[in-house]
Amino acid sequence: EVQRAAVLRDVLIARLRQGNPGYDIAFPTDYAVNIIIRDELAGEIDLANIPNIANIDERYLDPYFDPDNGHSVPYVWGTTGIAYDLDATGEDITTWEQVFEYEGRVAWLDSPRAMFGAALTVLGLDPNTTDVDEIDQAKNYLIEHAGNVVAIASDDGDTLLAQGEVDIAVEYGGDVFQQIAECECDNLKYAVPEKGGILDLTSVLLLGDGPNPELAQVFMDYLLDPDVHAAIVNTIYYPSPNRVAIEEGLIDPAFLENPAGNPPAEVLAEMFYILAVDDAAEQAYNDAWDEVKIFAGS
Repeated sequence: EVQRAAVLRDVLIARLRQGNPGYDIAFPTDYAVNIIIRDELAGEIDLANIPNIANIDERYLDPYFDPDNGHSVPYVWGTTGIAYDLDATGEDITTWEQVFEYEGRVAWLDSPRAMFGAALTVLGLDPNTTDVDEIDQAKNYLIEHAGNVVAIASDDGDTLLAQGEVDIAVEYGGDVFQQIAECECDNLKYAVPEKGGILDLTSVLLLGDGPNPELAQVFMDYLLDPDVHAAIVNTIYYPSPNRVAIEEGLIDPAFLENPAGNPPAEVLAEMFYILAVDDAAEQAYNDAWDEVKIFAGS
């Protein structure tokens, strides 16, 4: 049986650095894939075992974090943005500045790179900076704007929003759309920020030292079958890199046409990917985030 690790990126990386406890594949996003490969914790795949990779749009192949897809294949892509209760906010929330300056209850995402990326964007700096002084500026900005934070959510900000515990949550778009579909809440909205929204590409990554690498690759191929993939996307509401599934009309057209769920080209142009940084910068982000959390909602 193929075992799957579906945990947050930073937790996944930390766990694998201690040794693979028996997982075959994981579903990390771009920069985490880069780190796992760099740390020699990934297995090598044979694309001859994954013929359904031909269904993937070329723009999602040969990514910077895994050239030639030697260790991973695309799964879904997504955005990190702003979920909000329109009844509570009284207006659409479409910028990071509105989130940081909101006079109400806000949940931040427990992701240092996402939150620092947002703050760095507001400050007009590179959201992937490795400059310690710029990271410090972003830390101070977050601390200064932490007064409205009532929770730092471990990927459950959408639930806090649906339960009425917060008015705004920094969250993953797909999770928010799942929540909206489940509760049928017309008041819950999701927006990609006008500038500085975060893009990610989730991959199916073969892990090193897994017990079933051959079976894992069979499962990876299965996930890229158009019908299987469409059934997944129509359930989890994350945008699809599967060209054939889209062209054959297998994915819900209402979701494909939703600009918040599938941002148009002009919005994508203002978004950024979180990139892997060197160990020193990674530690600087983590240390700064620990300081921020002392002052914000935790």
